[in-house]
Amino acid sequence: MLLSYCRFCLSFSVLALVTTSLFAAEKLFVAEPLTAEKGFGRIEGPAWMQLEISRCKFQEQQTIGKTTPTGETSIFLRLKGESVGNGIRFDKSGNMFIADYVVPSLSRCADAEC
Repeated sequence: MLLSYCRFCLSFSVLALVTTSLFAAEKLFVAEPLTAEKGFGRIEGPAWMQLEISRCKFQEQQTIGKTTPTGETSIFLRLKGESVGNGIRFDKSGNMFIADYVVPSLSRCADAEC
């Protein structure tokens, strides 16, 4: 029984060593900065649609910002009234839904109208 356990441990150790060596040589993911450091304030409720990243509170309250694949950032829209978004999702048609925590509600936005 002890001999079987030792063989198992040795086999497992060799397998772990070979697997680690194979994956250590290949970098699966390397993160690189896309935007300037601290260039847009806080990030809340990010979502992705059509190669752009949208997020709440871009530079100031009541805004939704977008970042393009090239790293360009801008205010996409300003929310009306006292609304402050804290989460974004998109449907298959491209409509943006923004969760509002100040006026507890969900807004549907299309074409920068919200």
